Amino acid sequence: MEHLNAVRDLLGNAWKVHLEGSTILTAAGAAAVTYLSYSLFKKVVWTPFKLYALAQVLPGVDLKKQGEWAVITGATDGLGKGYARELARRGMNIVLVSRSLEKLQVVMKEIKEEFSVEVKTITADFSRTDVYTHIDENLSGLDIGVLINNVGMGQGMALFLDVENCRQRYIDMININCTAMTEMCTIVMPQMVSKNRGVVINISSIAVTGAVGTTTYSATKNFVSSMSQALRRTYCGKGSGIFIHLLEPGMTDTPMLAKTVKEGNDERLTKAVKRLAVSVDHYVPTSLNTVGWSTDAVNGCLNHWLFVLMTKLRSQSSSDAMMYRMIKEMGLREKNQ
Repeated sequence: MEHLNAVRDLLGNAWKVHLEGSTILTAAGAAAVTYLSYSLFKKVVWTPFKLYALAQVLPGVDLKKQGEWAVITGATDGLGKGYARELARRGMNIVLVSRSLEKLQVVMKEIKEEFSVEVKTITADFSRTDVYTHIDENLSGLDIGVLINNVGMGQGMALFLDVENCRQRYIDMININCTAMTEMCTIVMPQMVSKNRGVVINISSIAVTGAVGTTTYSATKNFVSSMSQALRRTYCGKGSGIFIHLLEPGMTDTPMLAKTVKEGNDERLTKAVKRLAVSVDHYVPTSLNTVGWSTDAVNGCLNHWLFVLMTKLRSQSSSDAMMYRMIKEMGLREKNQ
C-alpha cells in the first residue's frame, strides 16, 4: 500500500510539473507571438504611415532654422539639383558644389531668378582628393545648417571584372562615393557640433545590400550607410540638436539612371525603370519631410519603400541568378551587334 501511495504521489508531482511547464511555455509562446506581431506592425504599418503620411503633413525639423546656408554636392543634375531648388524654395541660401562650371552657372542663375535667395558656387571634381582645401576655404564664415552629400558615381550593369577600365573607375567611384562624404562631413560638421544644430543628409541606395552587376557601387553605398549610422550614434544623442539623416533611395528619374539604362540596352531593364522610377520633383520634398522622424535608414518615398519590401520576399540567390543571367544576355547582344 505504501508503494502505491508513493507512486501516486510521484505521478501527482510529475503532473504538477507538467502543468507548470505548460503554463511557462504558453506564456513564452504568447510573448513571442506578441513581440513578432508588434515588430511586423511597426515595420509594415507604422513606419510607412509615420514617414509617408504623418511626416508629410505635420511639422518636423525646420531646416531653415538650422542655419542660413545649405550645401549640396553634385548639385547640377538629378537629385542634387532637386534638393538645391527645394531648399531655396523653403528660403535657404544655397551653395552648389559640382564639377562643371558651366552647369553651376546655369543652375545658380535659375535658382536666383526663381527663388530670390543667395547662391554660391564651388567648382570641384570629386574624383580627385586635392579639392577639399579649396572647398573649405570657400565655405569659411558661412552659417551652414544643412549639408547634403549627394554626389555619386554609378558603374552601369556589368560583372565586377567586366567593367571597362575597371581599376581607374573603381578608384574614382570610391573617391566620389566615399571620400567626398567623409571629407565634407569633416569640413562642415565641426560648426554644427559647436552650435548644437544642423542636418546632414547622406544619400546611399537600396543597392546597399550588394548586388550582382553593381558590386563596387553597392560596396561604396554600404560605406555611406554604415558611416552615417555611426555618426548618428556619435553626435545625435539625447539633448543633441544635430540630425544625421540616411536616405537609401531606389530608382529615381535622374541622368545617372538614364545612363545605366542606356548602357544596359535591355528591354526588361527599360520597362522596370519606366514602371518603378520616381520623379525628382516627387522624391525630394517627400524625403526632406522625413528628416527627424526616424533614426533608421529611410527610403525617402512610399514607392521605394514598397519596392524594398517586395525584394525582401525574393531570396538573395534568386535575385543574383536573375541579374547574372540578364547581364550575360546583355553581353551577348553587344557581341552580336
